[in-house]
Amino acid sequence: MISLPALRPSPRSLCNKLLLLCALCVSVVPLPAFAASPAESDLPSNVATLSARGLISPDDAAFWLKNARGKTLVPGEKIAALLVSVIFPGEPATTEQAAAACERLADAGLLSEAKKWAAIVTPGKTFGGKGCAHLIEKLVRYADTHPAPPKVTQQPAAAIPDSAARVLVFGDSITKGSGAPSPAESWLARVNASPAANAKLFLLNEGKGGRPATDTDGFADALARHNRVDALVLALGANDARDVSGACVPNATAALRKMIAAARAKFGANLPILLIAPPNINPAALAPEKRPTASQRAANLAALEPALRDLAASEKTAFASLLDLLPPETLAADGVHPDASGHALIAGTLLRPILQLIN
Repeated sequence: MISLPALRPSPRSLCNKLLLLCALCVSVVPLPAFAASPAESDLPSNVATLSARGLISPDDAAFWLKNARGKTLVPGEKIAALLVSVIFPGEPATTEQAAAACERLADAGLLSEAKKWAAIVTPGKTFGGKGCAHLIEKLVRYADTHPAPPKVTQQPAAAIPDSAARVLVFGDSITKGSGAPSPAESWLARVNASPAANAKLFLLNEGKGGRPATDTDGFADALARHNRVDALVLALGANDARDVSGACVPNATAALRKMIAAARAKFGANLPILLIAPPNINPAALAPEKRPTASQRAANLAALEPALRDLAASEKTAFASLLDLLPPETLAADGVHPDASGHALIAGTLLRPILQLIN
């Protein structure tokens, strides 16, 4: 009997069989879909929360629902507007204000690498939609624990008695009223409501969250908004203290000197001016990632006080200091912004030097 040799399948036939087998497996066991990140899954509810609180407009809500996903590229300006609208409601969405919003999120322990984010939220830059979904989640968490600062409603000029001196107060978030539970409990409102100030003066609130002393452009805008100013208070420096490069004091004093000159150029060389050294912080209440530089920040605040005192002497302005005024418990929220009792302490400290300005 003649035996025939066994036929060996060709490599091509083996390959075809394997492909057929894979096709059968795929038809039986479906491949898993890529799951969205938790932040993307929660995006509708997070956007709805911000919209319901009036922190973003309906148009912006629709934009983020569509674009805060996957690999969609979102312009830096849109991210800047989102940050500012939640952290500093009502403020213009400038690059500087967006950077300050990043710092505020970092202070709250919700954002690492604030400087990296500040570089992203600029015109011409883009960021992935998935990362934006995570940012929106953090903004909701911030809004949950940081109620929007009291909205400052400036009393119409017609309602201010002609006999009352108009005192322009140019400052930062503490001037604006951050930390106070209500507008009436901010230090400016307390001064305006005090019997000693009644009909004698009225403080015009030009406070803005995140503002450093180097905001000379913002000061020029503030001067342009007022036709009558009888006295000026400059309450800045707290945000400058975050600069640990060694340039905090010289930069702040140089900018304040320019502000004093600009105010006198518009309202007269004899315009009474009060220069205020910023208050202390509570390092233990700062966000964890901010604590490594807390000692340098406190040192900057301590160095600003004598520098501003010397500036006041050379420019012939009045001077007051808030350094070491605020007990730690009044700064328990975030280490920086005083509560109602802290605002009361500031009002009580500044009432007399402000009254002296107009006397």
